[in-house]
Amino acid sequence: MRHKGRLTEWNDDRGFGFINPLDGGSRVFVHISAFPHEYRRPLAMDLVTYAISQDERGRPRATEALFLTPTRTSDHMRPRPVVGAAPRLVSIMLLLLAVVVGVALVTTVLLQTGESTRPPTRAANEPESSSPPVTAPAPLSTSTEPATTLREPNPTLSDSRTRTASTDAIGNAFRSSTSGVQVADTGLIVRVLPDDSVGARHQRFILRLASGQTLLIAHNIDIAPRLSDLNVGDSVEFKGEYEWNAQGGVIHWTHHDPQGKHAAGWLKHNGQTSN
Repeated sequence: MRHKGRLTEWNDDRGFGFINPLDGGSRVFVHISAFPHEYRRPLAMDLVTYAISQDERGRPRATEALFLTPTRTSDHMRPRPVVGAAPRLVSIMLLLLAVVVGVALVTTVLLQTGESTRPPTRAANEPESSSPPVTAPAPLSTSTEPATTLREPNPTLSDSRTRTASTDAIGNAFRSSTSGVQVADTGLIVRVLPDDSVGARHQRFILRLASGQTLLIAHNIDIAPRLSDLNVGDSVEFKGEYEWNAQGGVIHWTHHDPQGKHAAGWLKHNGQTSN
């Protein structure tokens, strides 16, 4: 089970601090090794998600910590610039000028349209025609085909639409900074990372989706078997839980839950399935 909290204390020189849970309770110790090595170092007041384990003395500590937002505390506290009266006056004048120019353009177009649709003026000595204008009959259609041609359904559309919907779900979760979303998709390996051996061991690699978004796959190899022979460019299918971060996100729970309380996930690569 993952929790959310704020890093209220952080000693960067010694590499540890304490997290206060957002839903209340005692603060939790966290070490620098609980954070992914490829991301920035933690800062005080960062929002994080984390799991809880116990150290050798039975004391609770945070593991598998992830940044919930990349924004630094100094950015929130930085005063916003105050817009003065002079810039506001200039903006208003530019807006009024744009309105005047727009009205002038619309008026010119309407006048030109009226001139083009006005009937031609008959000369003073031109006799009036006593016969009405002759209109050519419309050509009869000789086509026997219906107005709309129906096409045969493409059998691959349903698969592509399912893949697109799943990719959109991951993209929407990233854009809305949403975590805890069950997703499934396919991506290409762009980087194979060393295992994370702090706490529960995780096999790690980065995938790039068809949309261009990248995901870190953190596969618990204390529960599920390792994927063998991973190489850059290989295709990997996955199902798991999406956790947001600023680099694109992390996929956890790519395995079964030994306690049967969490939705099961899996990884598929070159005919091998790990769950």
